[in-house]
Amino acid sequence: MKKYIETGKIVTTHGLRGEFKVYPWCDAPEELTGYKTLYLAENGGYRAMKVTRARTQQQMVLLQFEGIDDIDA
Repeated sequence: MKKYIETGKIVTTHGLRGEFKVYPWCDAPEELTGYKTLYLAENGGYRAMKVTRARTQQQMVLLQFEGIDDIDA
């Protein structure tokens, strides 16, 4: 049994300021913009990521996480 609900998939970066473009798996992309923390699945576990900016762009969600301020991070 999974502990978390999968809400979308990071598909690419967006711009140079460290934003991620996320394909949401929900009816309305706006639903993902209300979360303060999201959990990133990696290496069989989950890492908490604090959301510092969230907005929609057409049917995608653009997210920025704390500590990731540019594309190189």
